[in-house]
Amino acid sequence: MIDFIKIKTHKKFEKSCLDTFSTQYKNNKISNARLAYHSLLGEVAEYQKKFSGITEDLESNHSMMLGLVEKNSSLRQSLNSVSQELVVTQTERRNIEGAREKLKSELVEIENQLRDTAS
Repeated sequence: MIDFIKIKTHKKFEKSCLDTFSTQYKNNKISNARLAYHSLLGEVAEYQKKFSGITEDLESNHSMMLGLVEKNSSLRQSLNSVSQELVVTQTERRNIEGAREKLKSELVEIENQLRDTAS
């Protein structure tokens, strides 16, 4: 009977040791899973920061591009206006040169008439 009690006690001790070991093993697994989870959360946070930074850069670039498109449009309009003014100025210059040549011709003709009259 003493052997039976020793065996029973020994088996209880083994079961207690196995339960303790099993619990510690599970706790270690849970702890490792938690560490991995927190590590992943940190990585996700870093990726979110990078994504936010890239998004801000894209928004800034988009705004800058819209500004450049608007400025380009304004410059094209200004260039068209200046080109039209240049065409008008060139036409006026030709008209003035034509009038000047006409006046020179008339002046030469008047000088010739004065010479003829004076002689």
